[in-house]
Amino acid sequence: MEKAGILVLYVIAAFCVTAGTSAAAAAVAPAVPSYKTLYDLFISSPEFNASLGLFNYTGMLPLLKDPNTMITCFLPTSNAESILWWDDDEKGRYVWAILLHHCLDGQKAMTLKKLAPAIGEDVRYYPSAFPPFIDDISIEQTESGIFFYGSLGDGGKVVKADIKGGKSIIHLIDNGNQFPAFAPPDTFETVLEFLDDFTPFALEVFSASSYVPFLTDPKRTTDITVFAPRDDAFAALLKQLRITKTQLLNNKALVDLIVAAHVINGSALYTGAMVSYGSPIKLQTMAGPLNATGDLTIFPKRSGPAKVVILSNPFVKAVLDDYDTGGNDLWIDPPRCIGHFVDKVLIPISIKDLSKIK
Repeated sequence: MEKAGILVLYVIAAFCVTAGTSAAAAAVAPAVPSYKTLYDLFISSPEFNASLGLFNYTGMLPLLKDPNTMITCFLPTSNAESILWWDDDEKGRYVWAILLHHCLDGQKAMTLKKLAPAIGEDVRYYPSAFPPFIDDISIEQTESGIFFYGSLGDGGKVVKADIKGGKSIIHLIDNGNQFPAFAPPDTFETVLEFLDDFTPFALEVFSASSYVPFLTDPKRTTDITVFAPRDDAFAALLKQLRITKTQLLNNKALVDLIVAAHVINGSALYTGAMVSYGSPIKLQTMAGPLNATGDLTIFPKRSGPAKVVILSNPFVKAVLDDYDTGGNDLWIDPPRCIGHFVDKVLIPISIKDLSKIK
């Protein structure tokens, strides 16, 4: 009995020593860094420098600073093998599209274990956050690792997973050579050639204006941005004005005012330059001021996926339909001319005042 008691005391003592050792080890174990926002995470290490620059360039830096942001992204490390995201001819809309193509659509913060299939299982597909198409991105696991794929391009091997910043999760990959499945901007010799391909009504209106020499001059020295209303947008305007197409085209003063309201002289603005977070971006057309507000709230609990840039003045709000066929086009460089589609005619004065122009 005495031996049994000694044995019990020995066991208890051993347990206490072990528990004390474990507690001490836990006390000195390095804590996993906790970051309030994605921005705090991104500035914590050079491996996020490239991604931080991309979010900043495309106007989405405030998204990183919002503690309520919840996204899952596969982003290349700053020393990645290839980051083919910086193309001088496609900055802005292309960079924005590629960046969102590396994030999952909707409000999700998903670990790699939840995202990746087991070895031997089929590739898993997920919708990306790239607007307005929901292109698929995919995850595959092989013997050599877990790989992220865009709609086009090469796979990026996950080199670090489940990095948390605020409510979001970032997975780092070894290259950025993944792209959404849409064509880069087409190139046209003149504004009228662009309009002829996509918006016949707008072509007639622009061709009837006094601005044709300016818009088509090969010696023009300034960059310009052109907003091309869709055919149904002009049809709706005719109904509001209660005139025919012929009457519109024969009214030079009216045509000139309308065309001027769709041209920015001095800047070739890609989508990225018109994306904001909160306050609208102030633009100046040849007929007056215009506001651009890009929807960056890619979270369903707020206002749904980011799909549009809204152009507005006191008289009209129009959706920048930038990603339809041929939507954002680059002409001769330099000077550059960027073209976008809009779903309404950007009238700079009221319909009542517009109808008085003779």
